[in-house]
Amino acid sequence: MGNKRFPDPDFDPSDSGGVLPRYGDVVLACRELVVERFGSLFNELFDHVDSFVLAYAENAKTNEERNRCFEFMSSVLLHQASCERAFVTELGKGFSNFMEGRAVPLRAKQEPKQGGSKLSLVEKDDYEVSLAFAGMLHYANTEYSSHLCLLNHRLAILCGGVKLGEYSPLLPGSPAQVCDAIQNALDSLDIEIDHRLKVAFVQELDQRILRKAEPIYAAYNDILTQRQILPNLTLESIGYQPSEHHGADDAEYADAGTDETAAEAAGDDRPHPRRRKEDQQGAAADESSLDREIFQSIQEVLARRHQGARIGGVPAGAQASTNIPDLLSALKLLNLNVPPVTQQQYSQLSLDTVKESFSEQVARLGHIIKEQQVSTADADIIDLVGMLFEFILNDNTLPDSVKALLSHLHTPILKVALLDKKFFFRSKHPARRLLNALTQAGSLCNVDDGDEQGMFAKIQSIVDHVCQHFDDDTGIFETLLEEFNSFLEGFSRKSRVVEKRSVETAKGRERLREARQAVTREIIDRTWNRSVPKVVEGLLMGPWANLMVLTALRNGQEGDEWKKALVVVEDLLWSVEPKVSEADRKQVRQKLPEIQQALREGLNLIGDPEINTSAVLDELAAYHREMLDLPPEKVMAAKRPEPAAVPASAHRPVAPPPAPPPPPKPIWDDVEPESLEEREHPFLKNADPVLLGIVDHLRSVKLGTPFEFTDFKRGVRFRAKLSWYSPKTSYYIFVNQAGIQVAVKSLRTLAKELQIGETRIVPATRTPIMERALQSIHSLLSKSDRSEPEVPELANHPTSY
Repeated sequence: MGNKRFPDPDFDPSDSGGVLPRYGDVVLACRELVVERFGSLFNELFDHVDSFVLAYAENAKTNEERNRCFEFMSSVLLHQASCERAFVTELGKGFSNFMEGRAVPLRAKQEPKQGGSKLSLVEKDDYEVSLAFAGMLHYANTEYSSHLCLLNHRLAILCGGVKLGEYSPLLPGSPAQVCDAIQNALDSLDIEIDHRLKVAFVQELDQRILRKAEPIYAAYNDILTQRQILPNLTLESIGYQPSEHHGADDAEYADAGTDETAAEAAGDDRPHPRRRKEDQQGAAADESSLDREIFQSIQEVLARRHQGARIGGVPAGAQASTNIPDLLSALKLLNLNVPPVTQQQYSQLSLDTVKESFSEQVARLGHIIKEQQVSTADADIIDLVGMLFEFILNDNTLPDSVKALLSHLHTPILKVALLDKKFFFRSKHPARRLLNALTQAGSLCNVDDGDEQGMFAKIQSIVDHVCQHFDDDTGIFETLLEEFNSFLEGFSRKSRVVEKRSVETAKGRERLREARQAVTREIIDRTWNRSVPKVVEGLLMGPWANLMVLTALRNGQEGDEWKKALVVVEDLLWSVEPKVSEADRKQVRQKLPEIQQALREGLNLIGDPEINTSAVLDELAAYHREMLDLPPEKVMAAKRPEPAAVPASAHRPVAPPPAPPPPPKPIWDDVEPESLEEREHPFLKNADPVLLGIVDHLRSVKLGTPFEFTDFKRGVRFRAKLSWYSPKTSYYIFVNQAGIQVAVKSLRTLAKELQIGETRIVPATRTPIMERALQSIHSLLSKSDRSEPEVPELANHPTSY
């Protein structure tokens, strides 16, 4: 690109005198934009802290861990202002240092260096946090490399032509400085944070801040362009070439790229049958330095484990070469011995059964390994692939049926890893990308019997094809990946259309439910403490309620028609109340024609063939005649007796009689009038704190969040995503992967199902399965390596996982 990615080690920006005075206002404008935009993203994070912590706490193994989660949430929310201040202050310092020409190093190194003693000199907890920040920085530098390249050239003009380097941590507003500001904000909390929670929170920060930063860097460049700082600069004019190895020197990465792994060194230069030849430059372009770092660290731990032990009959450290063709042939026979499983059988398999079957397959693999002359490095690869699939079987983002299906890929993936160890650190390796794609698509997958076009059926067809046809040519994975991506594109397009229709239908039903709730509330409010004749009760809670629903849907609850309908309700209820005086009776007789006319017009409007308007009005008129013809003394007897008076000598206040409760059943069975916003949910009045916490979380849960439900009729669990939520009636609409509505839950029902475990929120992640698996395996092995230094090898090697 014409300039080094990092300045010379002896370089000091102060040598250039900082930013030229005439460009001071330009830098201030850039600082204002970058600090304001990133600060806004950081501020929005606090709106989602409770959702993040509750989702994390759901998977906590002990009450102590769960309590630490809530302490963390309380501290974050309590110190929100100081966190925001620390973040924007640190981010602004980068621009101040740039203006003054001061080289202030980052407070912490973000990305682990290649080579050297890796984990032996770094605490595991600190390393994992550092690795999380490194992943954040690596993604941002890769994703926004074009914007950063342009910024590097334009900002050089401001300080007299000195280029810092587009990936330099000294570049103001760079991803490295954003990571630095995030660390500064976390430190401002001044509390001890569990490293696993901290790693998860860093990943959450990555999703909500740096992964949304592209518009910020685009606007950053726009400001410089508008101020005529290289306005015609293009990427082509400076020879820009995107690379995925940001954050490392060219020479350093070249050394890392040519450095063979320990496994390859142990395997010597043995021939691999029909290994695909790739262009070295193209292969290096999609390697992840982070994954290579993890992979090499895992290999080092495994190597220390089996020092002095015998593996497959070969002494550890011996330079034995594995007979790959023979081993692959034996693995092929192992894969052919796996009995086929139907789609319906997958839906009925329990996770324990799947794990037991996998263990049996691994045991058979162990016998094959003992019969073959397997090198130390290849034995470690076999272990590592087994750990990968054990991680998949324990991953709570996948349904059990999908875990069972993907477990059949163990042997094919093992063959891939033996043929090409770059599978573990080449992000664009076709087998790795296919495995990532299948697990990502399978996270919301259900077994639909008879659905030959469904997602599960497609995944099953690909898995079956790999198991039956893969020998040693990894090109099959690239072909299947293209086929699967094409299927996903069409499937997603159709599911979006179906989901849109489902949501529109749900919104229509919700409007109907909302109208019913309003009618229920109005009628019950006017009748629950009155003695209402059956003829009037049947009229109001039947055809007249339907008319009011229709009125609410057509004209809303603020229109004149709605108000007129309520006036008729009040007049009708007033007309059937016992009247003692002749004046009251006369007033009723005068009002009745108007009431009957309003009732007739309303009932005719709904046009219900099951309603005989004349018969209803005749019955009502008969009741009115009977009531008005009663003598006053019988009317008095019919009225509710007044409470007995307390003698004045008692000198005690008379408490009014308690009001009778409202009717236990609403007008419609699917309507809960108490669930309106102006009335607190009855089930929350005496609810325990756990249920209250679940309700608070549900009220802020995002659309698209996956849930797992229990279908007791079929005896299975199924997954669906939240597609729509009504804040007015508190109903949740869920659709399956095809966009079809599969569940409608009220807040009451959903909260109680979550509390007793019938339903759970599935933790969502955008990190591919391979990256998560390698990091988890690395953490587990590193912890065990330090706690059990005397153990020479993994138990029952090579099936110890």
